[in-house]
Amino acid sequence: MACAPTNNTVVEMVMQLLKLARESNRSNCHWIGDIVSVGTEGRLRLQNYEQIFDVCLEYRVTTLTKCFSEWKDLLDSMVCLLEDPAAQYLVFQKKMKRIKRDKKKSRTKKEEADALDHNKESKGGDGENTQNEEILSLGEYVSKNFNRIYNELRLCIVGLCNNLPSPLISEVAEDMNTVLGLLESVKTLLCGDTISDEEMNKMSVPCEQFTSDPDEEDPLLTILGKQRKSASKFYTLFLPSFMFQMLIMKVQLGNSVFKMLP
Repeated sequence: MACAPTNNTVVEMVMQLLKLARESNRSNCHWIGDIVSVGTEGRLRLQNYEQIFDVCLEYRVTTLTKCFSEWKDLLDSMVCLLEDPAAQYLVFQKKMKRIKRDKKKSRTKKEEADALDHNKESKGGDGENTQNEEILSLGEYVSKNFNRIYNELRLCIVGLCNNLPSPLISEVAEDMNTVLGLLESVKTLLCGDTISDEEMNKMSVPCEQFTSDPDEEDPLLTILGKQRKSASKFYTLFLPSFMFQMLIMKVQLGNSVFKMLP
């Protein structure tokens, strides 16, 4: 822990500490969570020092609160999508049909009201657009939802790795990075133009039928088999389950190696 008489001195000390840490930890991207600056953004005038904003306690608490509240749900959504895309797509189709049906009913009621008011101007155009809307194919649906979940999940995992002190994250950071790497490989295949709906349905094949030899099996199935095994590790990760900001703050101050106080 280090204290300084003025806010400017605190900022200078943090900048020097970050510089030294970067030079000595170039191969380790999780060291930044060990440094925390205690002080409000306004008092420290961090808007003028964006390079140290990431170690500010206020910013870190806000980031971790968001990550803790979202990462597990995102992982569950990703696993459900990859394990049985056909079932997820069926739910999507039913939802779209229900929305289309509700819009049609609303349009009919609106047209009846317009007729009573002798005002039949082209207010039915929205209905025509609804009728002409194309429902996504299975491949389009999976690709679109995978990208959305992947991007949000990646932000959460990176946020946890970068903002938790190393004593809490070091044992599971490798598993997190492994899963992200495998999901990136799946993303590359899903975003291509060669994945058909038939191949998408293969994603529901039981895990034991996957092979580790890319020469004997479709590469998508091979990667998904690895992804399932790695993703299962997430459910045993040693991560705090709390979401309260004061508790996060306590963990930050109790586990960080360097604390800078104004």
